[in-house]
Amino acid sequence: MDPPIAGMAVNPVSSRVVPIARASEAWESVKAGGQFVAVGRDDIADAEVVALPGGGYRIYAGAMADHSIVSFASRDGVTWAQERGVRVRNAAFPDVVVLPNGEMRMYFQREQVIQSALSRDGGLTFADERGVRVPKGLFGADDRDNVGASTTVLMRDGTWRMYYRGTRADAAFFNGGKMVILSAVSRDGLTWTREAGVRVDPGDLADAGVPATQRTIDGPNAHVLPDGRIKLYFWVVGGCQGICMATSADGLTFGGVEQVMAIEDTPAGQQPGDPAVLEMPNGEAYLYYGGRGPGGTGAQGIWVAKKVR
Repeated sequence: MDPPIAGMAVNPVSSRVVPIARASEAWESVKAGGQFVAVGRDDIADAEVVALPGGGYRIYAGAMADHSIVSFASRDGVTWAQERGVRVRNAAFPDVVVLPNGEMRMYFQREQVIQSALSRDGGLTFADERGVRVPKGLFGADDRDNVGASTTVLMRDGTWRMYYRGTRADAAFFNGGKMVILSAVSRDGLTWTREAGVRVDPGDLADAGVPATQRTIDGPNAHVLPDGRIKLYFWVVGGCQGICMATSADGLTFGGVEQVMAIEDTPAGQQPGDPAVLEMPNGEAYLYYGGRGPGGTGAQGIWVAKKVR
């Protein structure tokens, strides 16, 4: 889903959210020669970054013009070059995991549900896997019309957990629906079972004066910490302008939402969308987010930010 365009009215950070000045971590856009650094600027969105088993990194992204998944390669996490070809067609919101046997599975949204494809050549060629991984309607009204934007992690007990956005269609809401973050678990990565309840609801982050239709959430990106806690990044309108972060001890209850990247620190001064975080072996970390370039015009791109605290 796209973040609000430049110039769209947005609300200040909610009093229920820790502002970036007091947050436990902070990210700032990377610049070179005074210019914002981009992965690519050719109408791409929804980045997913993966550390490759053989070294180096790859970003998968949605090409908006033809609804396909393309990829970019890097050795340092800052300078990226697009790889030739298309990884998956008729798909959006890539979510890639490296399996214990070295193969790579990509989850993606197609036809309003979450499907998957498998790669045996290091993540360049993917073959669709039969069936639907996560259908819409598992949670009733919360995901009645649309599921997507998944992020999947391997838990310490060997099971998989997926966080994803569920949507109930409603034209009164931004992006056409009421959105929440849900979760499901799996032992094999193919058959998924819903976990009861909502993981993050934008209504819980908004102050009373923010109309319900101006509250939206999307693009979760999950990471398992060494102690087993889950850290979840996402973007919210109507509660936490910019990129938000919350941590959970059990992977189910997320509290203490923090603003970790400010809306002002983007090329267009607009809401950054769909974060993806890469942690480097040397302790540095980068965050990739979607948005338009300076002035808020032109194609949608993916931009680079670095952890500064």
